[in-house]
Amino acid sequence: MQSEKAFSKKVIPRLKQVPNSFWFVPPTRSRRGIPDIIGCVGGQFVAIELKRSGARPDKKRETLQEWVCNAIKDAGGLAFFRATPETIDQIIEHLIMLGEEKCQKVLKKPKKPS
Repeated sequence: MQSEKAFSKKVIPRLKQVPNSFWFVPPTRSRRGIPDIIGCVGGQFVAIELKRSGARPDKKRETLQEWVCNAIKDAGGLAFFRATPETIDQIIEHLIMLGEEKCQKVLKKPKKPS
């Protein structure tokens, strides 16, 4: 079973391949409940909370993390709570489609008349 830190190190390079995106990992000493990975895809705020496969849940911590993810969603952002090695491929695929879609909208934007 890999640690969340090792999992994050594998995920970040893959996320950087998402078109029209920016990603960073907040410092581990940042505010409690802040997701493991923060990013932006085509102007859309994205947060990803990673979880190891088979990890024993910490109910108090997860309750706060889930609350933060729900607050992000309520504010119009995307938040993925409990992203595991089994679900990360599907999440990245969704983000790639979102990034490509946003790129196409920017490219097709009509030019202002002179």
